Amino acid sequence: MRQEQAINALYGLDPIQIQVLNAVVFALSDKRDGKVGDLLLLAHIASPATIHGALKKLIGNGLISFRRATDSRAKYVELTELGLKRFNDLAKAMSK
Repeated sequence: MRQEQAINALYGLDPIQIQVLNAVVFALSDKRDGKVGDLLLLAHIASPATIHGALKKLIGNGLISFRRATDSRAKYVELTELGLKRFNDLAKAMSK
């Protein structure tokens, strides 16, 4: 648990950002598109405004990026290399 907290602190993540980032990863692992609109509807995490703020901070920290679909107005969330590294760091810490 301490290692997880240390890793999250290293990446500058607060509890809401962690939950939003986890939701992105779960969507991607389930082969679903990580639509911003779908993430904003996750009321069990926070209000849409709070989730939007968390998304902006995650982009600012370089953990996620937005991709706009060519045929629609929808925006999709993608995990960056740094975001993937964070999950790899967590996996390594949990395997110890």
